[in-house]
Amino acid sequence: MKNKLIVVFCHSRAKELDKCLTSLKNARGLNTWQLIVLQQYGHEKIDNIITKHKDIIEVSIKVKPKHKSILGNINNNRILGMGIAFNQFNADYVLGIEEDNLISADALEFIDFILGNYHNKRFFRGINLGSLEFGNHIKSGGFSLLRSGMHGSAGVLTRRTWLALEKKGYLDFNFDDPKNPWDAMIEFYLKCGFMIAPNLSKSLDIGYGGTFSPKNPHDHLFVSNKRSWKQSNKYTNFRYQHIQIPHSMKRDIIAYSKIHNFLYAARSKKIIAKVSQLIGVKKFVSEMLIKYGK
Repeated sequence: MKNKLIVVFCHSRAKELDKCLTSLKNARGLNTWQLIVLQQYGHEKIDNIITKHKDIIEVSIKVKPKHKSILGNINNNRILGMGIAFNQFNADYVLGIEEDNLISADALEFIDFILGNYHNKRFFRGINLGSLEFGNHIKSGGFSLLRSGMHGSAGVLTRRTWLALEKKGYLDFNFDDPKNPWDAMIEFYLKCGFMIAPNLSKSLDIGYGGTFSPKNPHDHLFVSNKRSWKQSNKYTNFRYQHIQIPHSMKRDIIAYSKIHNFLYAARSKKIIAKVSQLIGVKKFVSEMLIKYGK
């Protein structure tokens, strides 16, 4: 049996964390996963929620803020938590979830299905649980292979992906850069292969009003995500299958095609990316990849 870990990253949003952990408790198959909670010091209400859900938590880890910016501490906690899961717990797969996200009752079953069918694929990087797609034309159980980064809100990385990120230096990060999220940094490597996402969302973002989220709960991202989530939750029996559809989470998320791997691999090289930026062709190359990848 593979060693699977969930890491919940929490800061100060106790009500949202309670809902997050409740959704995990209600997820089918949780007993085959270990759950770690990584929290920052200084929030008694968070302590109380963790105590409330201690029956499903393997380990709770407290860290002190050590960087100048909020984003720096978020980046640090993300890398620290994932590193503990992979390096100390020897995880094969890690699902990282922010405190203000819920997962569906079948989300872990979906992850197990994808891992069972794709873990040996060379260009498989991981799984995102979120989607903004909805409508009667979308079948339940469908998923897409996408050139995409990882959703920081709820996403899975494989051990092979983590080791590659480590080898390529993506864990050596400037935590004091207030404008550089880590998930954007690793996006270059992830897009050299594919991430898999359900066509109907298996995660719900309730994080409006957060530090880096829209303040308005009626923002397009939240509304579309909720509609996708609600449509998915109408179904109870899923037959998971690859049904490729366009995804609109970000404009540059496109369908995976193996024939473009060389171009993405070249673009991911730090020195090539730097040179292309200096001579002003980086945006042009990105636009061409998006245009011909659709």
